[in-house]
Amino acid sequence: MNTWRVAVVLSVVLAVAVIVGAELFSDAPWRWHPFDLPRALRFHGRLGRLAEAGVAKRIALRFAALITHYLIGVLVLFLIPRRVRLLAQVATAGGKPLAWSWLVGLLGTILVGSLAALAALGALTFPVGLLLAGLYFLAGWVGLVALTYCFGRGLLRRARWGSNPLVGLALGTLILFALFRLPMVGLGFFGLVWLAAVGMALITRLGSGRRWTLEPLLEQA
Repeated sequence: MNTWRVAVVLSVVLAVAVIVGAELFSDAPWRWHPFDLPRALRFHGRLGRLAEAGVAKRIALRFAALITHYLIGVLVLFLIPRRVRLLAQVATAGGKPLAWSWLVGLLGTILVGSLAALAALGALTFPVGLLLAGLYFLAGWVGLVALTYCFGRGLLRRARWGSNPLVGLALGTLILFALFRLPMVGLGFFGLVWLAAVGMALITRLGSGRRWTLEPLLEQA
């Protein structure tokens, strides 16, 4: 049996376990450990009492958020497939381009944050800050979808299960969503991935593949 298939199946099972476990032990994330499970169950009582305490509702809401993330990703794939493909090429180019993307994303975040803060100081420029924040969020989200799709597609190809874009996106979304929910380290991991996604969007000029240049203005002059 293909080793990668076993790895993908185990990754899916572990991802679901992490999402559920993060909600079961959300009150004490620093003590989140498999050996804490019996203690947590004794504290809450039976599984029916877990539902009464709101744990089942939180788990359902978490999976609803997961599905929402996936559906937004599907919308991005259908709206701008060529741009997503170009962004995915950057993600698969190797470690050095990804490191460069992270650095560009960090510098871009600092620049946009500084400009937005300065714009917020004036009544006339305040909407500009909101516009910059919206563009920054849009660029980061598109880059994140491309990274997620690229990651899931790579796992599918290694497992020899084809390369269906929607299945690859679903697999990548599930695993990355679970990694973002890891206690203590999930937020930091999300920050690293987000900065890389922003950097990819900036390097490729939002997936267009064009350079950041003023040549069209020079040609008119």
